[in-house]
Amino acid sequence: MSEKQTKTITKLLPCILSDEERLAFADQLAEANERVEEAIANRKSLMEQMAAEVKQAVGYRDKVNRIVASKTEYREIDVEVTFDFKKGRVIQHRKDTGEEIINRPMTQKERQTNMLNEPELDED
Repeated sequence: MSEKQTKTITKLLPCILSDEERLAFADQLAEANERVEEAIANRKSLMEQMAAEVKQAVGYRDKVNRIVASKTEYREIDVEVTFDFKKGRVIQHRKDTGEEIINRPMTQKERQTNMLNEPELDED
């Protein structure tokens, strides 16, 4: 056997860059920085969007929870309003059930509209 044996291997070693190589890596660095900034901006936008979606979902859940807990839901219902000028009262009845929901004295403004043809409901 010989006293020396030589073989070639590959190793990662530092190399001094030429000016041209350095400029090429500087361009790559600028592009990489732009991608990082873009990714951060996208993440922020997505987080804001997700936060809005969560807020909306929680709001809907809370609304439905209140309906279930109270066993009632507010709906647009036609209401018949009667101005009884003789008794000086305003009476309101639900048109869907006929239930009387308000029976109160007329306001001064409502009494004055008696002189006009069409009384206006004073809801102040």
